[in-house]
Amino acid sequence: MEILQLVDQFESMLHNSWRVPLTSRLLVSEADCIRLIDQMRMTVPEVVKQAQRTVQERERVLAQAKEESERIVTRARERALELVAEHGIMQAAQQRAAAVVQDAEQQVAQLHHDADDYAIHSLQNLGEHLEHMLTEVRNGIAVLKPDSGPNE
Repeated sequence: MEILQLVDQFESMLHNSWRVPLTSRLLVSEADCIRLIDQMRMTVPEVVKQAQRTVQERERVLAQAKEESERIVTRARERALELVAEHGIMQAAQQRAAAVVQDAEQQVAQLHHDADDYAIHSLQNLGEHLEHMLTEVRNGIAVLKPDSGPNE
C-alpha cells in the first residue's frame, strides 16, 4: 500500500471518530491508529528506497550524459584540429602550387627571351652571311662582265 493511501485512511478514521461533546477532541481506536502507524512505518522505508533508486538512476543518467557530452566535446575538438591541420596543409599546398606556377612562368619568360636572342643572333649571322655572299656574287659578276666601255 502506498503512503498516501495510508494517510487517506488515517484521515478517514479521524473524520469517522466520535467527538467529545463541547470540545475539539476525538475518540479514536488506539488499535486502529497503531495499525495505521505501523503500516506507514513499513511503507515509508519502501518509499525512501524507491526515492533513493530514483536519485541513483538520476545520478547514473547525469553521469552518462556528462560522459557523452565530454566525448562529443573531445571529438569536436579533434575534428576542429583536423580541419585546422587540413586548412594548413591546403594553404601550404596552395602556396607551393603558386610557387611552382610562378617558377614555371619565370622559366617560360626566360625561354622566350633566350629564343628571341637566339633568333636575333641567327638572323644577324644569316644577314651578314648573305651580305658576304651578295658581295661575292657582285664581284663574280663584275669579273665576268666585259669591261663596260664607252660603247655602252
